[in-house]
Amino acid sequence: DGFTNEELERQLRYWSINHLCVMGIYGSRCVQRTSESAIKLGFGISTSQDVIGDRRSNHTWYRENGFYFERSKDLIAHMRHSQ
Repeated sequence: DGFTNEELERQLRYWSINHLCVMGIYGSRCVQRTSESAIKLGFGISTSQDVIGDRRSNHTWYRENGFYFERSKDLIAHMRHSQ
């Protein structure tokens, strides 16, 4: 969980970041735990299937709790239009 150190939240709030693009190797553990904490702290999340290396990851969880895309190309387009 990337939020176990309070510095991450402090920096995100300092820079007025309210939505995170999450990616990583272990989508069923590290990425999901960080995403869960982000949501509890009021941040939104976005991700795509091809930026999470763990194919055992529960992609349904990401679909239900944030913006989820099949391809990173679509994720990037979403991020550009959200600014």
